[in-house]
Amino acid sequence: MNIPERIERLMALSVMLFVSLVCSNVWANSEGEWQPVKSPQDPMEVRTWVKPVAGASIKAFRGEVELPYSWLEVLTILDRIELYPQWVFRCASARRAEGGGLYLNFKGVWPVSDRDVYTRSRVVVDDEVISILTENNEAVIDDHDGFVRIPTLENSFEVIPLASGNTRVVFTTYVDPGGSVPRWLSNFVATSGPLETLQGMRQMLEQYSLGDKATLAELSPMYEPVKAELGGLLCVQSDTVC
Repeated sequence: MNIPERIERLMALSVMLFVSLVCSNVWANSEGEWQPVKSPQDPMEVRTWVKPVAGASIKAFRGEVELPYSWLEVLTILDRIELYPQWVFRCASARRAEGGGLYLNFKGVWPVSDRDVYTRSRVVVDDEVISILTENNEAVIDDHDGFVRIPTLENSFEVIPLASGNTRVVFTTYVDPGGSVPRWLSNFVATSGPLETLQGMRQMLEQYSLGDKATLAELSPMYEPVKAELGGLLCVQSDTVC
C-alpha cells in the first residue's frame, strides 16, 4: 500500500470512528439483548427485534431481510427521497433540506400529533458493508406549524452484498417522538416500524425494476466521499480488474 492509499485509509477510519461516536449514545444505553418479535426461517421474509432503552418508553428496533436485488439497486431506492412516503413507516413527506440533509414529517396515530425532523446522514463502507448512518440535526430550529419536532432520531441501514447477487439489508433505529406517547403506541411503533419499512422497500424495488439503470453516477452527493470504495465493490461483483 503506497502513501496516498495509506492516508486515504486513515481518513476513512477516522470518519468511521467519528460516526460511531456520534451515533453510539442510544445503543450504549440499551438494556439487554435484542428480543425477537418476528422470526421466519426464510431469509427473504423480514425478521424483527426490539430492545429496551434506559429511561425511554419506546424501544429501539431492528429489522433484517434478504432481497433479490443488487446492493446498488437498494442504494438507489434509499437515495430516492421523493419515494419515502410510499414505503418508510408513517412517512407523510420528505425533501432535501437547504444546506444538506433531509426534512421529513410523519403521520401521527391518534391521539398523538404529527411529527417532523431534520436529519443529516453519512455513508461508511467497511469490509464490503455499506452503512447509511442518520441522526436528527439539532442545529436546524426551523419550526413548522402543526408538527411536533422529534428530539432524537438515530438509525442505520446496513446494505450487505451477498455472493449470490442478492443483498441483505439491516435496518436499526431508535426514535424518541417527544411529548407524551401512550405505551400501546410505543409498542406498535417498535414492532411495526422495521417490518413495514423493509416490506415497503421490497415493494419499491419490485415496482421500479431498476436493474442496469442503477448506476453510481445517479447517486446523490452524499455518496461522493465513498464513490471509490463503491466502485471497488462493483469490480469485485463483476470479477473485473479496475
